[in-house]
Amino acid sequence: MTVMVPVGIVTLAVLFYAIDYMRHDPNRNRFYVILSVFAIFMTVLVVSENYLMMFIG
Repeated sequence: MTVMVPVGIVTLAVLFYAIDYMRHDPNRNRFYVILSVFAIFMTVLVVSENYLMMFIG
């Protein structure tokens, strides 16, 4: 859980930067979905307790 704090901070920083950077892109909703899925799987990878969950993440 110690690693979750820096992962969360970096994820929020990337998300806030992407919101400003992708402001005028017509496909920004798809980008936000892909970025959110990536963040979810990165979180699964960090908190996994066995190899199966690590493989999924």
